[in-house]
Amino acid sequence: MPEKVVFLLVLALTTCLHQHHVAAAGNCTKQQRDAIIDFCGVYILKRHPGGAPTVQSMCCRKVRDVKDRDMDCIVDLLPIAVQIRCGKRIRDLKLLCAVYSHLPAHNHQVT
Repeated sequence: MPEKVVFLLVLALTTCLHQHHVAAAGNCTKQQRDAIIDFCGVYILKRHPGGAPTVQSMCCRKVRDVKDRDMDCIVDLLPIAVQIRCGKRIRDLKLLCAVYSHLPAHNHQVT
């Protein structure tokens, strides 16, 4: 039963989001919002922790397409009910999808 509810929510959300493809004010567009919902939906709508996308995933690629990975902008383009339910997970994508080119070196010397 919970799977049906999640499926219907994803279906309704995706249908509603695909109806308008106008650019938004700020660092993101409705097209980018739709792509993040499409490619990150499994993570965003998951009821249990875990299953975060990998930095190489299409989800993270779409997140990095948004200027400054501004997930607040993406959340602002969602209906209030969806913001409340999914906003934190969408905002978390900013860090989950970051690619760090210079990680600190580990010094494994024993003294």
